[in-house]
Amino acid sequence: MGRGEPVRFSRKLFPLKLISKAKTRSRARKRASAGTARPKNHVIWLEKKKKRLGNLSLLTYEMSQPYKKLFTFWFSVLIYDRMVEFRQKWIKSWKLKEQMEGAARSGKQNIVEGSDNLTTSLKVCIKLTGIAKSSIEELIGDLEDFLRQRGLAQWEKDDPRVRALRARSATLVRNLSHLRNLRELEKLPLPQVQEDAANFLLTLCHQATYLLNRQVESLKTKHEKEGGLTEELYRKRKEFRGF
Repeated sequence: MGRGEPVRFSRKLFPLKLISKAKTRSRARKRASAGTARPKNHVIWLEKKKKRLGNLSLLTYEMSQPYKKLFTFWFSVLIYDRMVEFRQKWIKSWKLKEQMEGAARSGKQNIVEGSDNLTTSLKVCIKLTGIAKSSIEELIGDLEDFLRQRGLAQWEKDDPRVRALRARSATLVRNLSHLRNLRELEKLPLPQVQEDAANFLLTLCHQATYLLNRQVESLKTKHEKEGGLTEELYRKRKEFRGF
């Protein structure tokens, strides 16, 4: 072996751990000679690098999920999570359990899918948002049946308990749409009394359907003013061709 030639290790003579350490030292010497040596406190350097990459990844991830800015999405998340608890505690029928949980999940997932289709098809977005509203309306019907069949009271919309819950849930959803901290959901737990729990979910569902109705109307107005993707592509094609 001549001077200056790279050192070659044989696995028969040297364990893999020693070879790995030798390669690491060799890389460090090359960096030092090239003037690109890492700082002495390598752990801090790695943490800072991970943090930078993590923040960038988080930003990209949030940009790809525009529905997380919607109040309707966070209302649907809250409804779905509390409905799972509700049906486990007080619904005995397996079929009804599946239907109620499915309706709550359908409301959430159609909001997500509709928002993702906003840039490609405004018509599909309107349709899916309408389906989300219909799913939560179905859930409202089931909750009203639950109260009526058990002889429980349904709270009026002007009931002080309803007003207080609306204020709390509105604040919670506003915080979630800005901060996106899922621990905020724990601030609005499901009541432990079945009448209160059913009315709790009913209030959230009414808030969600009200906002979804406004969202659909807003999307329709947008479609009337701007048109859909096909019209937009046609306009750009005409501009490109110069007529």
